[in-house]
Amino acid sequence: MTKFTNKIEYLAFRAEWKARYKELSQEIRETRAAIRAEQDGDRRSVLQGEKAYLRKQASRMMTSLDEAKVEANRQWLAEHSTKAAA
Repeated sequence: MTKFTNKIEYLAFRAEWKARYKELSQEIRETRAAIRAEQDGDRRSVLQGEKAYLRKQASRMMTSLDEAKVEANRQWLAEHSTKAAA
């Protein structure tokens, strides 16, 4: 679960998430290219395992982003509903 309590922290989380995801995505692309170029079957298997692990990490990152969006929306609604009630 992501930890942020205001918009500034949420935006910082998003910026950090985006940079990390960009790096991970590039690593997946490089691993995919290495698999295509590799002739040794054993090495290819290792690279395919690495790619599967990296893709699982990317999937987890997408899930955490979705959770963060839901939490940010919940916080926004809570803040605006209290302002409207006041």
